[in-house]
Amino acid sequence: EDVADLIEPIQDDYSKEILQAITYSNNHQGKRSYYGVPVHQSIILIFYWQKLLASVGLKPSDIPQNWDDFWQFWQQAQVKLKEQNLDIYSLGFPLAKDKRADDTHYLFEQILAANNINLLSDRGELEIDRPKIRQGIIKCLNWYAQLYQQGYIPPNAVNWSNIDNNRNLLNRLVLMTPNATLSIPATVRQDADTYYNQLGILGFPRQPNGESMRYILSIRQAVIFKNSLHKSLAKNFIRYFIQPQVTIDYLKATNCRGQPVRKSVWLDPFWQDTKDPYIETVTKILTQGQTRLSYEVKYPAYSQVLAENVWGQALTQVTAEQVKPEQAAKKAIARIKDIFAEWDQQ
Repeated sequence: EDVADLIEPIQDDYSKEILQAITYSNNHQGKRSYYGVPVHQSIILIFYWQKLLASVGLKPSDIPQNWDDFWQFWQQAQVKLKEQNLDIYSLGFPLAKDKRADDTHYLFEQILAANNINLLSDRGELEIDRPKIRQGIIKCLNWYAQLYQQGYIPPNAVNWSNIDNNRNLLNRLVLMTPNATLSIPATVRQDADTYYNQLGILGFPRQPNGESMRYILSIRQAVIFKNSLHKSLAKNFIRYFIQPQVTIDYLKATNCRGQPVRKSVWLDPFWQDTKDPYIETVTKILTQGQTRLSYEVKYPAYSQVLAENVWGQALTQVTAEQVKPEQAAKKAIARIKDIFAEWDQQ
């Protein structure tokens, strides 16, 4: 259902990225309009145990911000932990090929972005056959494979569901894990010592080329189905729900797993709290424009790539199945090309 009547009166309160994310083409009517209502947004960040680092003489200020040294820091911390007979893996990277394992492809997409591997051109053309892009994909797959084979990623990460990286971190089975919401600190929010002193949050390090990271933006939306029996009731509810104070109360009730989508909500003192490291970190990134939209916003065919977890399949192949990265990349690229060809025929 077209929801322009809900969005247009307040569209200046949304960023251009968010408005772009909720704009869709209606091929039956030959028009583009707002068909989604943004609810909250999120980016992938890194969560880790400050207390475990301290147990081996390390502190947050020791963590490097250049790409290679950053990842080597966690590997070296694992070695020190094992010297203390602590069987803890340094990197909680999800690797599952299950179609429901969103965290797997979300992290791999961020790793591709860090390495400036742009799979699509601004005109929507697939770039994956270009030698530079193909080699970049192979390089990223090989990076994962080496970390896995060297024992820095848990072997069972190939079977993780979306909650298992959270679970492994909270159970102190891994030292750090990337995660796409603030669900991990939300779990311990009521325990002030754990929240502020034991757990920690980080943005990604600088990209390999030295530039600041651009984070892939995930925007959750509410939609009203065209054939709904209660469209008027649904619109009234959404109209109520997107009121700034109602949204603020909702986001706080979820322990801030997701973040505001309206500029006016960001101005609430809660999101300006510099004493809360989690809120401060995510607010800084999301309000300073260090983001880009996921590919499927501009190129709907890419939604099928994510739905099939093509990258998760490739990651499982190069880790648990020990397939060469070149072969896994070739298979993934072929499937992505097929998906785009199928969409072009629709």
